[in-house]
Amino acid sequence: MASGLAVEFALASDSEPLDVEAAIDYVRTAVAADMNRSREWQSNVRDSHRNVVVEASAAGFTTEATAPSYDHGLFGLFSLLVHGGGFPWFEDVYTFAGFMLRGERCRIYIRVTDNGTVYGIEIPLTHADGRPLRRFAGSLPQELASLVPDGDLATNPVIDDRDDYCGQVFDLTSRIIPAAPSA
Repeated sequence: MASGLAVEFALASDSEPLDVEAAIDYVRTAVAADMNRSREWQSNVRDSHRNVVVEASAAGFTTEATAPSYDHGLFGLFSLLVHGGGFPWFEDVYTFAGFMLRGERCRIYIRVTDNGTVYGIEIPLTHADGRPLRRFAGSLPQELASLVPDGDLATNPVIDDRDDYCGQVFDLTSRIIPAAPSA
């Protein structure tokens, strides 16, 4: 194996713990996108695998400069929808039928097990201020399992009834980003 690059992050600075998600995003986007240039960073430190070790701050990492992404959280949600969380799960109620990224939103398609009807649910990928969501309601698959059989899914706002991939699309923004409490 050829030598590579190791980026060393401080676990805390100014009594603030490392923003692990920002660090992962930085490695995935900034470092991985320019691996050849990254290997040229000057460092006399090598680890036991002959990797060049560079301090993250020297490589340009700051939590402010890192544009966090939502894809880790979305991947986690899709993994739950595809693989479930063990028995018993929700396959007897619905199955994951696909998804479509739509700018700052994601449309997820589910197929009702009893009758084969496909519904779309649309969730936001960012907060109202534009910050990416990093976690998507871990309970969303379970919530859907209770919403679908009782017809409660239809109590959510319909945002599209002309989608080629489903009968109706429901907006589940309020289940992903709860409304702020009123004062």
